[in-house]
Parts: sequence; C-alpha cells; structure tokens
Amino acid sequence: MDVNLPFRPWLLQSMGVKFFLLYDLTPADRQKAIARLSDMLVQNQLRHSIGARYALAQIAEAHRTVEAGQTVGNVVIDF
Repeated sequence: MDVNLPFRPWLLQSMGVKFFLLYDLTPADRQKAIARLSDMLVQNQLRHSIGARYALAQIAEAHRTVEAGQTVGNVVIDF
C-alpha cells in the first residue's frame, strides 16, 4: 500500500518524521507506549479504523486478507 505524506508543508514548518519498528523497542518501552496509547484512546485523542472483521471460524480468510494487503486498518477476529 502506498502512503502519501505531506512532506513539503512539514518541511516548511520545520517538522520531522521518525520511523521505527515496534519490534525494536525494549519490553519496558513497549509497555510505556501501550499505556500511553491506551490513555490516548480512552481520551478520544486517537482514532483507529477497523478494515475488516471476521469470526474465529474465518481466521484463515482473515490471514489471507492481511497477507494480501487488502485492508486499510485493523483486522479484528471475533471470538
């Protein structure tokens, strides 16, 4: 999936972008990030999108959808 970011306006405002892999965080930093993001969700400071929702019996189809990059947002498995 291609994502277009407005780098020119950000550059003019002296903004920067930092990319990192979540998996490179230490367990302690990961826990801090989860706690902060959870707080932000509760306070409606963040929005998340559900790209697809599947029943547990459809987990193979859900996996294929994720692998194919066919959704924008989270894929939710209902138990």
